[in-house]
Amino acid sequence: MKKILSILFALAIMALSYQLVVNLFISHKETTYSILSNDDSFLVKEKFYKSNGKHYYEYVVNDDKKNEFSFYKKGNYNKQVKILKNIVAYKSNDLICYLPIYKDGSTSELNCFAGKGKKKEYVDYNYLVMSGIDTGDVVKYYEHLNYSRDSWKKSKDTRAEYNINNNSIAYVYKDNVPSDYIFPIWNYNGLFYIKSDKCKTMQYLDKDIYENEYSVMMGKYYFIFDFTGSQSSINDLYYVNVEDGGKTTVGLPNELSSNMIVNGIYKNKLYITDIKNKRQVRVDPLLSNAEVVGNKSDGFLTVKDNKLVTVDGNEFLKNKVVFDTVDNDEITNKYGDVDILKSGRVLYFKTKNGDFYRAIDGSFEHAIKLFHFDKVSDWISKDNGVLVVSGDTMYFYDEDNGIKPILQNKELSFNSKNICNFYKKS
Repeated sequence: MKKILSILFALAIMALSYQLVVNLFISHKETTYSILSNDDSFLVKEKFYKSNGKHYYEYVVNDDKKNEFSFYKKGNYNKQVKILKNIVAYKSNDLICYLPIYKDGSTSELNCFAGKGKKKEYVDYNYLVMSGIDTGDVVKYYEHLNYSRDSWKKSKDTRAEYNINNNSIAYVYKDNVPSDYIFPIWNYNGLFYIKSDKCKTMQYLDKDIYENEYSVMMGKYYFIFDFTGSQSSINDLYYVNVEDGGKTTVGLPNELSSNMIVNGIYKNKLYITDIKNKRQVRVDPLLSNAEVVGNKSDGFLTVKDNKLVTVDGNEFLKNKVVFDTVDNDEITNKYGDVDILKSGRVLYFKTKNGDFYRAIDGSFEHAIKLFHFDKVSDWISKDNGVLVVSGDTMYFYDEDNGIKPILQNKELSFNSKNICNFYKKS
């Protein structure tokens, strides 16, 4: 008996050691398996990866009718495999929808195929709604099976009125504001904060800056470049914590010319290049300071293959390098001239006619059409969310909440570039 207990104890230690090794060192796993659901069968290719401490699962799925679709799941399942347990299908004459269901009972958004033959499109549930397609039977079908999602709830039309700056009236669709997001809106001398529980205005500058050319967000920090006292140089650089509204002044090593570009963000530090004075500055919000890290003779820093490298100063200044520029030949060859933004391993892109798509890195042929706007004056994407300004209205999309209007303000019809932003709470 003691021998058996010793063997069982040793096996338990080995199992725990293996799990510890998996959790500490393995950051990528791939597996293929099949799922049978009623009369449907699916071949699932699952890819797990770890990025910046967060866990993601990517899927490419083939059904038995040669439809191929892809989606992703964010969540910590202790790096387990085969976490997708079922795919429930809805079928009508010209519409097939698939609902992915995971081992913890959570779901991903509906992946749908609308139309037949060459007119068949791979679309998100939200695209069906925006296209005016009646989705009532789809929702009823899944709700009858005890499945529901916030994204299936209809957008609320009730609005609250706010004076955000100099009698500029804004209307907030408060019932549409997700509780885990904050929307800071530039109001020329500060920020108008939109939250699910309250909205408020905070002033940070003494004078207005109409064109918000340089401001940028890094996590919860909103950087404001103050050049209200001079047209040729930056007076001060601040960053604001959008969670509490607190403002901090950054100590600059030299005066910054207003002839500058924001290169981008790398490992929670902001990189700026002063074109006129030919020097690059790195800002660390944790230390509230900045340091010169590049110049014309020694070269400038840029990001290649997710690594910080030094490049020729002349070429850098000539090209006005920005870190997060995304080009993809596979996408442009299929969809034409597009704007592409990257959020982790997920790409969001907009076509010339206003169609928005999502594609998983490496699976560009499986791009899903999310929604459409006839006119788009600005849009941003990060943290797997998409903010769109169309006309006088700001819309927000993520997979959990769908696409809904958040803010209406006439000013957006005239000035919308870099005015609206968002932050997802940790």
